[in-house]
Amino acid sequence: MNQTSTKSGLFRKLSIGLGLALAVSTVGVTGSSAAKVAVDTKSGGNITVVQWDQLLNRCYANPGNGAQAIMKSVFEGLFEQRTDGQIVPFLAESYSVSADYKTWTIKIRKGIKYHDDEPLTAENVALNLNTIQGQTTLSRGLGANLHLAGSGIAFLGNVKLDGITASGDNVIISLYNPRVDLLASMYASGRFYLRSTASINDKTTCEQSPAGTGPFKWSGAFSTDTIKVVKNADYWRKDKDGIKLPYLNSITFKYVSSGA
Repeated sequence: MNQTSTKSGLFRKLSIGLGLALAVSTVGVTGSSAAKVAVDTKSGGNITVVQWDQLLNRCYANPGNGAQAIMKSVFEGLFEQRTDGQIVPFLAESYSVSADYKTWTIKIRKGIKYHDDEPLTAENVALNLNTIQGQTTLSRGLGANLHLAGSGIAFLGNVKLDGITASGDNVIISLYNPRVDLLASMYASGRFYLRSTASINDKTTCEQSPAGTGPFKWSGAFSTDTIKVVKNADYWRKDKDGIKLPYLNSITFKYVSSGA
């Protein structure tokens, strides 16, 4: 199977190809909501998807909405947004919050590995969040770590300095002021991507082949116009019928300007 998708069919194709439609997910949904969605679960094949925004880099980028699907095929976050708008745990297994909404404890899901075989741990997640907040860049020196600078600082502006720590399987986040919607901030329209430690620590790795936990891996040299991702055979998720995700073997994303 080889298909080409236009802009109008982008998200329908990706929902099938990525196996990421949360309505059929084993994460954060009920059986009744999953039963409402009919999906052809035959695995295999390749599709080409037209993008109307270029992905300029893969290292702590804040891509345009049109390029978001590329990043989310490779990277995942602690939380996701269901089709009903609810924010639910994803790479996080669960969370709890203090009575004053100033201390949040996030339990990290076990048994997940990055594409470079590093296990997902609370220590790695804390490093990711400190990097998104800007603490990693500041503590290591701006000059050599400018590649780590992202756009997540505003979302975590209420987090105390040194307020993100790891304890066992948990990441603890301490806030200056109460925040009842912290999960929505940490979802950040899907842009709180988690990367392996090597992808953060090494500039070359970060820019050329950063590792996520997603259903697809980067393939080939980076290009802003044509990007191919290939199936992650060790992906951690299955669909509601127990079929291993993703369904597709590869996706090729091609940039075409909106005018064209």
